[in-house]
Amino acid sequence: MGRYAISWKTHEKRMNYIRKELEKRECKAMILFTPLNVFYLVGYTIISTERPTALILPVDDEPILFIPRLEEDHSKFRV
Repeated sequence: MGRYAISWKTHEKRMNYIRKELEKRECKAMILFTPLNVFYLVGYTIISTERPTALILPVDDEPILFIPRLEEDHSKFRV
């Protein structure tokens, strides 16, 4: 981990906090489209293009990243 890298444990804490807030509001999941929000939550860097990307954070399951097929190699390298 580099000097400024954020640990996965920190990302897990962030996800758990959001999951608790979602449960309070009786929501099943949250969808993120903004690259900065996705990075904050799971640490994945999205290259902003005209192709849409989204992250779904379910209350009771692992996050799901939707990416364009053209970004598939990039995502395998980054995750």
